[in-house]
Amino acid sequence: MAATAGVGGNVKVGATPTAVANVNTWTVSEKIGIASTTSFQATGNWETSLPTIKSWTAKCDGNTDPSDTLGQLTLLNGLGSIMNVEFDVDGTHKWTGSAILTGVDPKSDVKGLNAVSFSFDGTGPLTFA
Repeated sequence: MAATAGVGGNVKVGATPTAVANVNTWTVSEKIGIASTTSFQATGNWETSLPTIKSWTAKCDGNTDPSDTLGQLTLLNGLGSIMNVEFDVDGTHKWTGSAILTGVDPKSDVKGLNAVSFSFDGTGPLTFA
């Protein structure tokens, strides 16, 4: 895949993914746990490890838009809800999974726009296609 501009991105939520209006950034972070397998007889005093459990988190930010009843309003009132989420790179490629909405962080600035951030903890696999 060639480099793409972020302007083609999108965030969608729900069983029938609906775009969340006025979102302008998103981040997805995948991680894997590591368990030490190091014994007292470690060769050369080097730690050895094995991968364990995978996890992921995501966050999106944008300008507050409560008139977006199927996107932002769902998120503004959805703290603690499990929902399908989709983070589009462009019109073809996207990250998808099921996540718990763990944070809703509105921000107001007299010199700027009203903003909001939404945080998610994945529950189950995250896929990229």
